Amino acid sequence: MYYILCMLEKTLRLLLTSILLSACSGYQFVENDNPLAIHGIRSLSIPMFINKSPLPEVGALVTKEITLLLSSYPGLKINSGESLGSDAILVGVIGGQQSLSELVQTTERKFTSGDLKTSLGTRKEFYVPTGSSLVLDVQFILIKNPRREDLELMKSELAPVIVAHPRVVLNQSLNLNASFTRVVGATTDIDSPGLVNLTKNKAILDRALEEGSKSLASQFKDVVLNAF
Repeated sequence: MYYILCMLEKTLRLLLTSILLSACSGYQFVENDNPLAIHGIRSLSIPMFINKSPLPEVGALVTKEITLLLSSYPGLKINSGESLGSDAILVGVIGGQQSLSELVQTTERKFTSGDLKTSLGTRKEFYVPTGSSLVLDVQFILIKNPRREDLELMKSELAPVIVAHPRVVLNQSLNLNASFTRVVGATTDIDSPGLVNLTKNKAILDRALEEGSKSLASQFKDVVLNAF
């Protein structure tokens, strides 16, 4: 009796395994090598993003990171520039008509006491910004089978208010966030660290914008590409 029960258990296991293998035989695990293929887009042109912000370097940084992201999909051919021969073109607009002082917000301050006070002479002490942050709006417009007039329209001042267009597959805005800590030092003589504050802070801002652009590309992948 025990032998019969063991054989029956073994037979049931084999039968169950066979059923599972048979059920899975009709499925294929396909790598998502082109998130835009569902729209018939297999080639994409990416011109330099239009930069309307007071930060001249941010346009190149965002364009670079978005291009690197989309180039990582083997099933999607990327062309640089405004090539209308591609299946689609991605127009990017970095917004922000405000001035630099309006764009960059102070998050931390330091009082000009101690060694900083010696740089003031007879001036009254005050607070200087040490921590700063900024937020830029970046609009992504994906145009399928683009025509020159479509491209010019999306590059115009009307782009932010266009809700529907027969050739626009995607019209999405995301935020580019960047924060950085400024270098603050005294400027009492030629060896004072304060003399190179501007150079150091420019490099710090550039690094913050680069990191913000990478984060934006990751957000574009998660929020936009994965939604296709």
